[in-house]
Amino acid sequence: MAVVKGVFGYAFSSKTMMADALHGATDAMSDIIALVAITWGSRPPTNQFPYGHGKIESLGALGVSAILLLGGFSMGLNSLHFLLKAFWRGKMSIANKAAHEEVHVGVSPCSDDGLLSHLFVVAISLATIAAKEWLYSAKRGSTVLASNALHHRIDSFTEVIIICVILASKLIQDVAWLDPVGGLFISFMAIKPAAEFTMTALRELSDHTIGEEVKGTVSLCSEEILRDIDASGNVKIISIMGTKSGQKTLISLEMAMPSNWTINEASELEGEFCTEFHRRMHITCRAQVHVRPAE
Repeated sequence: MAVVKGVFGYAFSSKTMMADALHGATDAMSDIIALVAITWGSRPPTNQFPYGHGKIESLGALGVSAILLLGGFSMGLNSLHFLLKAFWRGKMSIANKAAHEEVHVGVSPCSDDGLLSHLFVVAISLATIAAKEWLYSAKRGSTVLASNALHHRIDSFTEVIIICVILASKLIQDVAWLDPVGGLFISFMAIKPAAEFTMTALRELSDHTIGEEVKGTVSLCSEEILRDIDASGNVKIISIMGTKSGQKTLISLEMAMPSNWTINEASELEGEFCTEFHRRMHITCRAQVHVRPAE
């Protein structure tokens, strides 16, 4: 898509489209990072990585979020610079009442001969929006895919701004302020969620514990399983811990059993519990159960 936009931007002398093509090249880099991270992170556990490769996804999410965060700040600063520049030139134009063509900051209306090129540019932008929205909807629940999907959603908003500027330049003079204002709006939309995804990736990499909502779900599911497999009701859940690792949640459960139980009984209970837990839980997880005698 970046190559197509670059070719059309050069062919129809659209600086906006050529700049967006350059931005599309950075998008391709984030897509590559996401693809490598999700492919590597989905590998099964090995002897060297007994808990899987989910942290690779977290690293990929950190990289994609950092690209989006830096892009948002860069877009915001550039938009603010051009907005202040346009405002200052506008003030000078009013004060000096000089020749309008030399000092105005708007985009001149296009001639009828340029209508075809504008329609081509708008068509390419509309196609980009459709592609980005499809990519946004194609996420599967991991942090790296969510970050990359958000990147595509922000890009689709950028395309809307491009279309507005192109159409406004055809109809109205002195609309140069529209582009930087739209850029500021999009940068604000990009920075906040990008910062949130960055913090989420950092928490995953630092083995931050799972949220209370997930713990509550695990607790309810565990109690239901114990009621089904332990008719005596003597086995109790002592603690629930967990961390996020890519698309998986690593759960560690500690249970207290009666002191007169044998090791075989405890091992049998542990095996039945793990089988039922993985079958019933609606999130992708890997559970470890530790059974010890009750005090």
